[in-house]
Amino acid sequence: MRGLIIYNTFLFTEKFSEQVNMLQESASKFDTELDALDNSGINVSLTSNGFVVNDDKLKSYDFFMFWDKDIKLFYALETYAKKHNILCFNSSESILTCDDKSKTALRIAEWNEKAQDYEKINIPETIIIPMTYDNIGYNNFSFIKNISKKLSYPLVLKESFGSFGAGVYLINNDDEFEERLKKIGGKSCIAQKFVKTSFGRDIRLQVVGDKVVASMLRISQNNDFRANVTNGGKAYKYEPTENEIKLALNACKALNLQIAGVDLMFSQEGKEADILCEINANAHFKVISDISGINVSDKIIQYIINTVNENK
Repeated sequence: MRGLIIYNTFLFTEKFSEQVNMLQESASKFDTELDALDNSGINVSLTSNGFVVNDDKLKSYDFFMFWDKDIKLFYALETYAKKHNILCFNSSESILTCDDKSKTALRIAEWNEKAQDYEKINIPETIIIPMTYDNIGYNNFSFIKNISKKLSYPLVLKESFGSFGAGVYLINNDDEFEERLKKIGGKSCIAQKFVKTSFGRDIRLQVVGDKVVASMLRISQNNDFRANVTNGGKAYKYEPTENEIKLALNACKALNLQIAGVDLMFSQEGKEADILCEINANAHFKVISDISGINVSDKIIQYIINTVNENK
């Protein structure tokens, strides 16, 4: 079996290359060849005949792994893949929905509209900040009063695009809200109700297919309300409850994700995590593998191989 993992050539630091290497090592364990190619190495022409890929050798692969956020390229490659019976993990639409926190909230709300009570996904109350333009930014802040009245302070302001806790701010009053929006410029943002009982702690569940294969508890070590390891959090081994597993799996179903890292928060002290924080379509799995003792890359490759075989 042969697969291709596509990564971003402009963000291929040691942290990112490590994941690609781990997946390639896992693939070799299962007699699978996993080639790596950066997104600049694939050209797709948009023509009167449709999508034309510059390298016809791509049709020899059994699967593509989209390990980045180059949505337009992945969308084009999906069309190519369908013609040649190549499976893709994850879909471009799912990656796009996860990458944009406002789209994630919209999709979860849509899911909850139709879901049975036992399927509903608990999320912090969320308000999408009014859209502006990059060259204009925010020059009218009258909407702040309505948002703060609805959510109350402190509240969490999140840039729609960002990873590792970047672009996430705890806002305490109207002045802070206005100043932060000025600094953000015209970027898309959401505001969320602050979950005080989960200050500086959350859990990460790694989902592969229809299973949670690894988990960890993250706790801030520097009084940061964010628990991300990148921001100084520390990870601990964690055994998720049945309800936490169900919540993570439902979140992935709502976004049509096969492989994802799901972050959950705690609505009550001493209780299980029961609020969805975020979903990551290309979640880094080195830390969770080390903490849990489970080789997540093995689980991912095993799932992909089984899925490809089932679809032959």
